[in-house]
Amino acid sequence: MPKPFVQAGSLFVTLSNDTSDANRQLGYDLMNVGIREILSRSDFTFNRTSRTFTTGTQVQAYGPVFNADKIDHVSVTVGSVTYTPQEKRSDREWQQINYVSSTSDVPSFWHNKLSTGKIELWPIPVTNGNTITVVHTKKIRDLSATEYTTGTVTLTSGTNAITGGGSASTSFTNRHIGQYITLEGKESVISDFWFEITARNSGTSIVVKQTPSDTLTGTFRVAELVPFPDGYENIPVWYALDKFYQMRERPILAREYERMWRDGVSQLEKRDVASVKGVLVKEHPVVPRDPNYDPRSITLS
Repeated sequence: MPKPFVQAGSLFVTLSNDTSDANRQLGYDLMNVGIREILSRSDFTFNRTSRTFTTGTQVQAYGPVFNADKIDHVSVTVGSVTYTPQEKRSDREWQQINYVSSTSDVPSFWHNKLSTGKIELWPIPVTNGNTITVVHTKKIRDLSATEYTTGTVTLTSGTNAITGGGSASTSFTNRHIGQYITLEGKESVISDFWFEITARNSGTSIVVKQTPSDTLTGTFRVAELVPFPDGYENIPVWYALDKFYQMRERPILAREYERMWRDGVSQLEKRDVASVKGVLVKEHPVVPRDPNYDPRSITLS
């Protein structure tokens, strides 16, 4: 089960046998160091997520993509066909391509404009309503022990929007994007399920990645979760305790916790390799399409 960062901190406090506020903060700091070190060791697939946008007529830029460290893949679905345009990383190349304005629902290239954080497509889409899927690696950021619980929220079956209310004024911020929300104390299949927050519509409305299968209203928690899969959430705690006992000059305990977190990382890497085993990834060079050979027209202006 996913573990809130504050809960991991409580486990550190218990196992370090020091309940002081200073020690709790030390645990948070050491766990954040461990999370950064471990996630930087490999391009873990579990640290990727996706965001979707809808094309607009003559609209080239979409986003921004919040909480993205890097964009891994962009695709555009038109009807039942999914197109995978090629990335153009160079700003200069992108400017050269856009010297000639062109429009088509069939994309050839995409570009991540770093100054805005938005994804741009070429040719510029013609039709409203096509789906752009952006797969990205999550940004590694220091997790916070602060949880947000003000007011109540309503989850509606079949929709990804969650609305806040209650006698206390709910006020969501952009900081909550990338965090998780759960309803507590409800008898439902989605009770205690953590929904990833992907966007903020307003102070009282957020969007979650997973679609609720039930309609519920109640108290909630918004929290940061330890960013590891089920069964591996304690690895940052073992890392923090290794460093803690090294500072306390207790080498036996330090070595034991070091063994535990290193074994955990090794198993995590094997799990990640197994999760993509047998998946063949091919990259084909994509060139600007000739309108004479493409079933969809490209309009130049």
